[in-house]
Amino acid sequence: MASLRIRLDRLTKALDNVVGAADEAIAACRAVPVPDDDQTLLDLVGVRKRLAGQAESSSDAATLPIDDVEPALPHKQPLRSPNPLLKLPCEIRNQIYESLFASTKLVYGKRIFPDIPKQRMKPASNSLAILRACRLINKEAGAIWLNLVLFSFETIEDALDKLSPLPAATLAQIRNLRLGGRSMKLRSIGYADDVCSRLVWTLKLLPELRLNKLTVLGRLEWRVAYDTLDGMIKYGHGWEELHFLTPNSNMLGFANFEPYWRKPQPKTWNDVLLKRDGADSGSTVTIYIATQPDTPGAVLNPSTRQFIEQGPCGKNTKSYWDGRLLSSSEGNKELLVIVKRGRHVDIGEQANPRYPIGQDIRRWQCGQTWAEVRHQYLSPVTKDENEEVEVDTYKDVDEYSWNAVV
Repeated sequence: MASLRIRLDRLTKALDNVVGAADEAIAACRAVPVPDDDQTLLDLVGVRKRLAGQAESSSDAATLPIDDVEPALPHKQPLRSPNPLLKLPCEIRNQIYESLFASTKLVYGKRIFPDIPKQRMKPASNSLAILRACRLINKEAGAIWLNLVLFSFETIEDALDKLSPLPAATLAQIRNLRLGGRSMKLRSIGYADDVCSRLVWTLKLLPELRLNKLTVLGRLEWRVAYDTLDGMIKYGHGWEELHFLTPNSNMLGFANFEPYWRKPQPKTWNDVLLKRDGADSGSTVTIYIATQPDTPGAVLNPSTRQFIEQGPCGKNTKSYWDGRLLSSSEGNKELLVIVKRGRHVDIGEQANPRYPIGQDIRRWQCGQTWAEVRHQYLSPVTKDENEEVEVDTYKDVDEYSWNAVV
């Protein structure tokens, strides 16, 4: 018994040493100096040389595997003792990398705040500081960070600005993406009215995406939110799971009128998805409503949400509306719609898809890059040196605010 107690004491001390070394290692890595300027994702995946016109050709860089590219490291690093993280076993280091990156969010774009103009957001300068700790850590962690961090963009335009220049092989390794659900408004050449392109179509400008989870913060305008989600379920590609959030339940309560025809959910969407993926594919659409009103994030917590399912609309579809979901007591409760694609389904964009006429934004892209499309149909990206930039802060990687959604 005494020998067993001694062994347990030794094991406890060893575990305490491991935990202490891990904490020390992470603190040391986060303290690595990182430039204060807004690092682009091009810098972070190490393709700066290609864009500067140096040795690699664009075709070579586009196929470069992620474990062969490194974030920029100092040419000459001062001599110092080995990083504390390297004292730990490789298996524990990998768990630390995974935990660190899974709790990291990289935010880009202009966010709307109450009573102030749009504020450009950027991630904290030490978000990926561990990749600059030393070359060995960079090699170990550099192969997995794209799979684990959450990329969060205020609008689809912000996402395209950052992601479209990246090599296809890099885009294909991003697994978690969050977007604002606003449509893209394009200047229409030769027509009086602008053209609004829903999220499902603008995402097709990034056909290389293979996401585990796409999160969309839906519009406050519930009819547009419903139409956006409806399009994603019918025609969306590039994701295994879609988590579509709205700040209220109005999306499932409004009365029908052209062109917005609401149907009983989630049954209708389930039928659509099973038709796409196959009756035995296991595709599902599930809807939750928060039990607490006016509480951002409540619907993400299983203890503060409940399942919701609507009944049939009957013969008179024009009068189909749900006053309960529009009431002041229920209307301010968040909705979460979780869409899961089926087993063994190819989530990639199809070669010759059958989409509604005039909807696929790539049909009139005519081989242009995103920068050229933006310049012609929106506005080119400009950088104001005097523009104030807000560094994103968060306690939980999944937290969000509805102030930024219009």
